[in-house]
Amino acid sequence: MLLRGAFLLAILGAAFCSQFPQDPYATLGLRKGASVRDIKKAYKSLAREWHPDKNNNPEAGEKFMSINKAYEVLSDPIRKERYDKYGALDDSPQGHDYHHYGGFDSFFGGGFGGFEQQDSFFNKHRISMRLYSHTILEKSHQQPFILFAYSGYCQLCYRVEPIWQAVVEDLEPLGYGVGTINAMTDGNLLEKLRVTHLPSIMVLVEGRVIHYRGSLTHLNAKSVRVWARDVLPHHFLPSLNTHDKLKRFVDQWKTTNKVSVLILGATPEPRLRYLLTAMKYSPTARFYYVHLGDSNPEVHEMREALSIKCTQCENVLVFNDVPERGPIARLSISHVNQLMPESLSTLLDQNKFLTLPRTRKNK
Repeated sequence: MLLRGAFLLAILGAAFCSQFPQDPYATLGLRKGASVRDIKKAYKSLAREWHPDKNNNPEAGEKFMSINKAYEVLSDPIRKERYDKYGALDDSPQGHDYHHYGGFDSFFGGGFGGFEQQDSFFNKHRISMRLYSHTILEKSHQQPFILFAYSGYCQLCYRVEPIWQAVVEDLEPLGYGVGTINAMTDGNLLEKLRVTHLPSIMVLVEGRVIHYRGSLTHLNAKSVRVWARDVLPHHFLPSLNTHDKLKRFVDQWKTTNKVSVLILGATPEPRLRYLLTAMKYSPTARFYYVHLGDSNPEVHEMREALSIKCTQCENVLVFNDVPERGPIARLSISHVNQLMPESLSTLLDQNKFLTLPRTRKNK
C-alpha cells in the first residue's frame, strides 16, 4: 500500500513538473533582463530552427511549444515585468490575454513586425502615459477620444488595422480624438486603462474609460462607429418637442450665461457631428435637438414659427440674451453631408457670446 502511494505521488510529481513552465529566458538562450530586440531575435531564430515543419527531430514539436510559451511571457510587458520582479510564471495571462504571439507565419509570412514599420497607420496617433495624463484626460471633458491598444507581436491587431483606419477616417474629421497605445512601450498606460487583451478598443469621455465589448475577430467599421456614438453622454444634446421646453431653453441664458443653440434635424436621434459639436462648445453654449419628423403637432408649429419648411433639411439656430427677436445666426442645408464641421465651428465661434454677459453680481 505504501509503495502504491509512493508510486502515485511520483506520477503526480512528474505530471506537475512537466506542466510547470521553464525559465523563459533560459528557453530562448538569453540572460534575465534581455532587451525586446534580443528577445525578438532569439525567438525568430529558434522558431525557425525548431518548427515541426522544418525540423524532423521527434522532440521538435515539444521544443517549439516551449519556445512559443517563453516568447508569450517575455513579449507581454505585464507578464515579463511580473517574472523579472517576482519570478512568477503563469500559464495563462491572468486577465492580460494579450495576443502577442501570432504563430510562425506571423514572423516568416510577412505579418510580423507590421506595426513597427514607419508607415504603419498606428504610428500616426501614438500616445504615451505623459500625453494621456497631462493633455488627453483633461480634453476628454469636451472631446471624446477613441483609443486602440496593440502590439507589434499581435497578429489580430495586424488583421484589423485596415478596419481601424476606416473608423478613424470617419470619426476624426467629425471631431473625435484618436489615440493608439503600443503595449511594448506603454504597458503602464494599458494597466491604467485596465486593458486585458489585445487588440483593445476604448472610448475616453469625461475622464471615464469605456471598453468595446463586441467581437474583435469579426470586427467591422460600422459597428465601431455606432458604438462610438452611442457611448457619448446625451446630456450635452438632449431633445425637445414642445413649446414649453423650447421657451425654457432659449431663456436659460439668465442662469447659465450661455447662448442657446437649437439643432433641428431629419433623424430621430442627433447625428454624431452634432453631439461632438455640443461637447466642444459646452463651456459657452447650451444645445437642444428637435426631430423635424416628430409627429407631435407642436413640432410642426415650431417649424412654422422658425420659418423651416423642409423636414429633411438640417438647421442650426443660435439665440442670445434677446431670444424674442429670433435667432442671431442660422445655418440651413438640404443634406447633412453638405454640413461640414468647419461650417458649424465658424458659426458658433462667431456667435458664442451674449450681447452683455451677466456677472455674478447682476444675475
